[in-house]
Amino acid sequence: MSRRNDSQGLNKDSGVKRNASKLFTAATRRDYIDLVDFYGNEPSPTEFHQLAEQPRCATNPPQGFETLPPGTQQLLKWIPRDIGEMRAIERLEGAIRNGNTGHEELFSLYKDLPEPRAPYLRRKNLGKLLSQLSVVERKSEASMLRFLSIIEDMRNASVSIFEGEWNSAIAFAGQFLYNIRDDQVESALHLWKEMESTAGIRGSEVTFNILFDISIKAGRFALADMVREEMEARGLRMDRYSHVSQIYYHGLRGDGDSVRTAYKELVEAGEIVDTTVMNAVIGALLKSGEATAAEQVYERMKKLHAQSTHQKLPPQDWREARFLGRTLSRMTRIARSDRAHHQIIQGSAPIAPDLRTYRTLINYHCLESGEIERVASLLNEMPYYNISLHGIMFLLIFRGFTVHGGIRYTLWTKGALDSVWSALLEAIKSEQSNVHMGRWMIIWALRAFQKVSTKARVSEIWEEAQTLSKADAEDRAYISQNLNEAIN
Repeated sequence: MSRRNDSQGLNKDSGVKRNASKLFTAATRRDYIDLVDFYGNEPSPTEFHQLAEQPRCATNPPQGFETLPPGTQQLLKWIPRDIGEMRAIERLEGAIRNGNTGHEELFSLYKDLPEPRAPYLRRKNLGKLLSQLSVVERKSEASMLRFLSIIEDMRNASVSIFEGEWNSAIAFAGQFLYNIRDDQVESALHLWKEMESTAGIRGSEVTFNILFDISIKAGRFALADMVREEMEARGLRMDRYSHVSQIYYHGLRGDGDSVRTAYKELVEAGEIVDTTVMNAVIGALLKSGEATAAEQVYERMKKLHAQSTHQKLPPQDWREARFLGRTLSRMTRIARSDRAHHQIIQGSAPIAPDLRTYRTLINYHCLESGEIERVASLLNEMPYYNISLHGIMFLLIFRGFTVHGGIRYTLWTKGALDSVWSALLEAIKSEQSNVHMGRWMIIWALRAFQKVSTKARVSEIWEEAQTLSKADAEDRAYISQNLNEAIN
């Protein structure tokens, strides 16, 4: 269904509401509930609440805050001193208006501005620059440094920072690594404190959702509880993101019953159930040691999708997925008190498995259960939902051979590994867009062959990989070092 048709289907026309049952399968709230069966060093609470209750203006604010009324800074723009500076500003503002300029190029153009850079841009363009740099598929150290260096320039020049920009800064500070460290948690808390006590901007539910997500992913569960308590004390309502994070939180704690309860609370709060929500449930149940329940949820997703009239598939592009998530959150707020309108939105939300669904299940069977036949079955089901083969699947399977291979009576055999390697070579030669011979693909393939085959075969795999690899000199040196350790 196109976005144009979506918007027509989601309007408040009473005739559309009366015909909602004809447009979509009338899955009830009970149907969605039935998708899931129901069976560190932390600050003390006192210290955390003292942090949350800091005065909204610091005693000694940064230079500039005390001399200009709040909000005045956003109206000021420094004047370039010569034609060179003017052209540097024009180049950057042109790239910002373009909207499709790569982040590295954008940041390079920003660095070309004269010191202190930020005040030379109109505040509107500075906001657009930060907005574009905040939209990334996965946060990384490079993306974090780009964003926070501009925030630092703004702080140093006393340029106002808006709430959304503070929230993005907190998220980058705390989430730029996959495995979140304690120092990242502290950086995020420091930025939150500065946002509230120095800049005088009260955190919203978005702020606390970010802090909660950082806390649980760092394993700081007591801190996560304090964040939730503070959110409740401020009367901030849990939204879609809050509920999904709560599901994930209970999974990390290994509490399957609480996962089910959190999911039920999401449904009863009127939030829309879609593929993203169900992926969170599957992942949480797997982390709770309830693989059978996770597989049942997966089967029910497929069944509910098959019963749906429109059979809309989840977007595969991460930008489209991001847009869908935000749209569902916004539409839910509008329709929460209107059951007919809510039913239309729920009926239009995709519930079919996506790449993340299969990645989660295949990761479990490769690294935990060792059921290679189930892995093959899941891979065979992916095309039914228009999901292309992805390099992460090969990487997970290679890791599975390092865990389960080289053992008597295992099905993770040399012959099976040779078949996987051949399939990978075929996918790369046919130029499938999401399959590449990168550093970690090669390393895990070498480790897999080391586990189930001979040293000579490991060397052969390395020779084959080099002919198809786009690895740079640094990556090749790193791989060679791993290879020498493997065969010597």
